[in-house]
Amino acid sequence: MMKQFLAFSIVILLTVSGCNELENTPLVTTDGKPNPVQNIQVENLPGGARISYTLPPDKDFSYVEAVFASHESGEKRTVKSSLYKNFVELEGFAVEGEYQIDLYSVNRSEVKSNPVSATIKPLTAPISTVFDSLQIREDFGGVNVQVFNDPENEYILYTLLKDDQGAWTVYDRLYTKAKYRNYSVRGLEPEEMEFAFVLADKWENLSDTLKLMLTPYYEEQFEKDWLALHLPGDAWEGAYGLTLDKLWDGSLANVDYFIGNIPTPPLPNHFTVDLRKPLKISRMKVNQYTFGYQYGLGNPKTFEIWGSNDPPADGGWDNWTLLLQAESIKPSGLPGTAFTNEDTAYAVAGEEYDFPLETDTYRYIRFKTIKTWGGSENILLHEITLWGQNPNR
Repeated sequence: MMKQFLAFSIVILLTVSGCNELENTPLVTTDGKPNPVQNIQVENLPGGARISYTLPPDKDFSYVEAVFASHESGEKRTVKSSLYKNFVELEGFAVEGEYQIDLYSVNRSEVKSNPVSATIKPLTAPISTVFDSLQIREDFGGVNVQVFNDPENEYILYTLLKDDQGAWTVYDRLYTKAKYRNYSVRGLEPEEMEFAFVLADKWENLSDTLKLMLTPYYEEQFEKDWLALHLPGDAWEGAYGLTLDKLWDGSLANVDYFIGNIPTPPLPNHFTVDLRKPLKISRMKVNQYTFGYQYGLGNPKTFEIWGSNDPPADGGWDNWTLLLQAESIKPSGLPGTAFTNEDTAYAVAGEEYDFPLETDTYRYIRFKTIKTWGGSENILLHEITLWGQNPNR
């Protein structure tokens, strides 16, 4: 009987619900407007402000809503703050000046109080500070940009060039929220051209535009016809049958990498590459092993590149010149093996390291690993690529 009664009840409920259209209505209804917030205090901040207040005594008070326009277009924005906070934080004001903020207290019936106005005067916006800190110089195959972003806000850096009709077009874009990025825009011919650089933030604010006449330096990607040079003291033997030439075979497949033999010489350890001809190196790309192991295991964290045209047969350091001291970075700066999507994309793309412009030509290079990300002595690497100028052409 009980089962029959339940079944009959469900049928009745379904029948009734099918005949009436459901409406979303407030859970609580009340008459009249709630009391407004009181005792307004403003703390102006870079690109925004914090407005503090005394919450209304209404029992059905739910939240505070701030309504304002932060863009020159006058487009309205809304920020809400719950009943558990006595302040609201506003961001995204790119232009300095005075802004009127209307504050409403809202009850659980979604009824708003009369507005209470506050005037804020945001300090210099972070996007302007970051834009002013940009450092840009000519580089091999393009230009180098250094971005200093202490607040670690989200930005897109646009690099623009003129098309054949003289109109500005986006050539490159960099998304970052890292505190510091050293970034190069490549693939350009060694001829003078006008560049423009603009920052955009998540509120669609744009910075000023920096325009510069720059001439990229000529460079080419070197052919990878190199040889592994087995010198005494080098850590060139690979584990699991992997050979050192995996580092310059052009493949980034999961199974195609080099890992030092186990056991391997303690850090710092090194291996030597014969480039087969003297070359002037402008930059190096190092692809660490990723596939979930980025910023860990034996991926080099700090390392040095040395050059020689006459390496001693005993594997010593006579006739070697230090060309580069490098450090692999994790853009987010997160500790341990934690990483963001930006960190992963950065690692997969490969980290690039610029050599000093005055670097001479060398036939042999030595990769000396000082420290690995995971503390492992047997290094783990995926690919090495070199660019520069070939004086033999």
